[in-house]
Amino acid sequence: MRCLSSKILVCLSLLPLMVHASPDASQGAPIPPECVGIPENEPLISGLGSGQAMVSGQVATLRFSNIAYSCGETLTSGSTEVCRDDWTFSLTVPISAIQPGVYSLSNLTAQFSEFFNVAGPARGGGCSQASCRMSSNGIGELTVNDSRATLEIYSAGSQCITGKITGFQDPIFSNSPNYNGAFFANRCSQ
Repeated sequence: MRCLSSKILVCLSLLPLMVHASPDASQGAPIPPECVGIPENEPLISGLGSGQAMVSGQVATLRFSNIAYSCGETLTSGSTEVCRDDWTFSLTVPISAIQPGVYSLSNLTAQFSEFFNVAGPARGGGCSQASCRMSSNGIGELTVNDSRATLEIYSAGSQCITGKITGFQDPIFSNSPNYNGAFFANRCSQ
């Protein structure tokens, strides 16, 4: 019994090191100074690390992730080395919806796509296992049909777009992250 207690104590004492060793993307990023208009107490999309806005022709794609990416970069795979949940999703809407106002995503025939990883400890392992179990899910483009899902644009400046997504539920995966909340999206040049 004493041996088991010692092992548990050693595992618990290593926990802060293991947690510190992998960056915590769930904390999100601070709102960039050029991104104005988000109400003071409005919660961001949980863990939002970056937002990008790309315009091509008559459509704009708003892409978000829990990881801070530069323009043009996005999550494309998972890593068992980091062992954390990561996500990216995008909404493609007509350029006419990128101005202050509230828009029904289904009325816009918005396109939704996502990729997310769910991480956890390796099966059968305890705190002595260094590897982790990872599963990935994603969809290409899917039209948003839920009439409750809205996109509100607070501000559409030359460098950043701010707004809020509400009422959105993933149409395919029940274990996907919650993508509702306020956002910022830095404009990227093509």
